[in-house]
Amino acid sequence: LRRKVRDVRNDLPNKVITPIALEMTYTEAEQYEEIRSSSNTEEGSSLGVLQKLRSFCAFPNTNSDLSNSVLPDDESSKFSYLFNSLLPEIFTLKEKTIIFTGFKEAQRIIKETVKQRFGSFCGVLNGDVPKEERQAMIDEFSNKLGFAVLIINPTVGATGWNIVAANHVIFYTLDW
Repeated sequence: LRRKVRDVRNDLPNKVITPIALEMTYTEAEQYEEIRSSSNTEEGSSLGVLQKLRSFCAFPNTNSDLSNSVLPDDESSKFSYLFNSLLPEIFTLKEKTIIFTGFKEAQRIIKETVKQRFGSFCGVLNGDVPKEERQAMIDEFSNKLGFAVLIINPTVGATGWNIVAANHVIFYTLDW
């Protein structure tokens, strides 16, 4: 069922947008500057450098091994804010959230951390999920009682999914 916003506008609650500016830690800022300044000496496209910086901002160390229960809070101010402020509040309210990020390693780390910290459902909807299985994942997310997280790649999520179970949407990384 496809509807236009103008047809259902009066039935929708007001959208609340809360931009949150985070400051990098000293270590993050140093590493970011190292990547940025090394790009001046490298040959290659500036688009590639921008992509490296975007990935770094999503999560500085995407090679973290979560199997040893050491969680990467101290490596990323963004990750720390997500797991020490936003998600615990949503967990307390027993509500659902959608997190948008296009970086697979960030998706993996967020999923594993949600499972470790909250023991809740956390699905990832990205290009690795066959098209015929995507609706089943959305249905599973929607039917869970209480807190649940669905991580969506913005490109995959832009195909017109109707996900009404989520109370919160977090853009962990913005698309281009």
